[in-house]
Amino acid sequence: MPNQDLGTTPCTNYLTTEDYIEQQTGYNFLSNVSTTIQAVIEAKTFN
Repeated sequence: MPNQDLGTTPCTNYLTTEDYIEQQTGYNFLSNVSTTIQAVIEAKTFN
């Protein structure tokens, strides 16, 4: 999401998965959660 006025662009245009964020940053945010549960949570886009 750009750090600027979005004008009429809805924020939902910038929804993404945790998998994508982890891939881009190299971080594993849910490392204390079982890998089975991680897979389910990280693949979803919540709004």
